[in-house]
Amino acid sequence: MTKVLNPNRRYVVGFIFDSSHENVLLIRKKRPAWQAGKLNGIGGEIESGETPHGAMVRECAEECSLMTDASDWRLFISLQDQRGWWIDFFYTTRGRIGDARSATDEDVEIVPAARLDGCITNLRGLIPMALTMADETCKGFESKVATERRDADAAEDARWRDAIKMRIAEIKEHQ
Repeated sequence: MTKVLNPNRRYVVGFIFDSSHENVLLIRKKRPAWQAGKLNGIGGEIESGETPHGAMVRECAEECSLMTDASDWRLFISLQDQRGWWIDFFYTTRGRIGDARSATDEDVEIVPAARLDGCITNLRGLIPMALTMADETCKGFESKVATERRDADAAEDARWRDAIKMRIAEIKEHQ
């Protein structure tokens, strides 16, 4: 039986930098097979009815037990892969990466942003790009499109906050 791919799938991937921008929080992946053993950003598939910013908030809580707000995440690029799936890439400098805890069977790791050994290949370009955007945003620049999209997403994300808080409480209860 041939598996039919959904061309409308959308994913998010996020990078959490410390306040110095010297370190980034990543996940040591176990799946899918092509990522096994490699480091990748925090993220996953956007759920039905969820905004990309909301998906980043949820994925961050589910994968590394960190609470963030939609307004913490900055979209810096959207790419379409060879399957036609869209991936929105985000960064934030507002997460306390030292407080991150693995909330799944995939381990979180704090990695020097200048040494990206063991990462999936595209992170070697995406992380420096995110850092460049983080530096520019700190100087007061953010694209109008990204600002409008973030603001629209933030308006829809309030309903996800309670569900995320409950999920984190469940995770902590079972640890």
